[in-house]
Amino acid sequence: MTSALGSSASLTTLNTSHRLSLIGLPASTTCYYRVRARDAAGNTATSPTYSFVTLAAADTTAPVLSAITSSSVTSTGATISWTTNEASDSQIEYGTTTAYGNTTSLATLLTNHQMSLIGLSPNKLYHYRVKSKDAAGNQATSGNYTFTTTGTVASGGAAGMLDDKRPYLPPSYTSFAMPALGGSYTDPVYGTTITRLTNGPAQFNDSVHHEYSSMTPFNADNTRILLQTEARGWVVMDLRGNVIVSHNDLESYSVSEPRWSTSNPNVFFYHGNGTNQLKKYDIVAKKETLVRTFTQFSMIDFGGGESDISDDGDHMLIRGDNRYIGVYTFSTDRLGATLDISTLGTYDYWDLTANNNVIVRWNAEGTGRYRGFELYSQEMAFLRQVHKYGAHADRGRDLNGDEVLLVLSSSDLNPPPGCENNGIEKVRLSDGQRTCLMALNWSVGAHISANSNGSNPWVIVELTDEIDGTANPNATLSSSWQSVWKPYFNEILMVKMDGSEVRRLAHHRSRTLDWYWYQPRAAVSRDGSYAVFDSNFATYPLANYTDVFMIKLK
Repeated sequence: MTSALGSSASLTTLNTSHRLSLIGLPASTTCYYRVRARDAAGNTATSPTYSFVTLAAADTTAPVLSAITSSSVTSTGATISWTTNEASDSQIEYGTTTAYGNTTSLATLLTNHQMSLIGLSPNKLYHYRVKSKDAAGNQATSGNYTFTTTGTVASGGAAGMLDDKRPYLPPSYTSFAMPALGGSYTDPVYGTTITRLTNGPAQFNDSVHHEYSSMTPFNADNTRILLQTEARGWVVMDLRGNVIVSHNDLESYSVSEPRWSTSNPNVFFYHGNGTNQLKKYDIVAKKETLVRTFTQFSMIDFGGGESDISDDGDHMLIRGDNRYIGVYTFSTDRLGATLDISTLGTYDYWDLTANNNVIVRWNAEGTGRYRGFELYSQEMAFLRQVHKYGAHADRGRDLNGDEVLLVLSSSDLNPPPGCENNGIEKVRLSDGQRTCLMALNWSVGAHISANSNGSNPWVIVELTDEIDGTANPNATLSSSWQSVWKPYFNEILMVKMDGSEVRRLAHHRSRTLDWYWYQPRAAVSRDGSYAVFDSNFATYPLANYTDVFMIKLK
């Protein structure tokens, strides 16, 4: 609007008092006007130019909620934090279900919000959502988030059968039929409930796998699971086998190494394949958001294919240009000091430990630097060699809070007592002290899953016969396979972190060792409620075929 005017409004009725309404004017704008009057004889008078400022538009936009996190979680309390883009009040609804039932609020208008929840029960999964209302009364409500209070899980009622160290043959081994998609069966020996999460041939005309034992495919509240098809990319499923986000939805984002947020069940983080960008994807909004571009690198990944987001959800291991290792902190948007590993030796992978230190498995073994498993600080300062030998392993937290490494003892030339004939060793990272968590036999290979949010005292161990032929397909399975079956052959177990209890969960029934994906690679949810594994049930409708199955643990 300018003093040049340009619009007009008129009324032909002859009056001595005049009023006209101007409509459609922009808010918060200086408007100019003048008036003109003409009498019955046609005489005209024009006023000078005047001005006025229109009022601001009414506020009808709710605040934008962001950075919603839980922290300082104890057995009886937690702190919830979030931000808004305008001054707003604070409210949290929380409870042990999505019905919530409890509310705490603060009327002060803020942009940085932080509230403490107290009087919670130990070892419980809590759901919460936050609300903020601005001065105009517009309210925003978040989605559902979760955290789990600390505490000790009792072993009473745990899944499966208490180990008696005896061999158990799987019934109908050459003919056992898998259930329909979303259907379940009871393991005929160990009594666990196993659900079929995918039907790759029918759903995708492709094989389906979960990624690996050392990263959990379950989201924060165990309602969604990340899986990958053989040739079509990643999908998000629910626990009944329904596709929530299809590979078509994710195809354009070049998703690589997706890792679930530990607090927001609707978000996973990933890096674009071959890029230097860390991103996140919201499975409800079906939208990606750039978290950080690492301009010092031409490409990044998360350390070699076996690392997960940190247990606290605030750290991610970053490998830049296949040579620089560092730890990124989400809350401060900071990449710590990096270590150039290009001349240090070959390795299998890098990963984060329970306390956000960094562990590497070098390919060389024995005493000395750059051999076995080494531990580094979060700023990549060398701390110690924690184990001289390499094997399948996962990092976890002991019952007393110590960070530990769980590792197969097959390559250890001086194993701790009990693991002399193969077994699972527990290595304390603070000093390298080793104990035998569980004795095995020389015929089995293992994958270990110790993912935990601090409330899960169990380690999942998947075992497959690699020597005696009992994992062969039916066509080459020996007619005497029953006679060579040993304890733990082709099974999934649950082992207490202190070694006090072993529970046998299921025969995984996957066969053939000539392709990586046929290995079940069982992985546990962070709270220990579920485990997943791959299996082909001795069927081969597609190349490299497996589907994904879930065991209910509690």
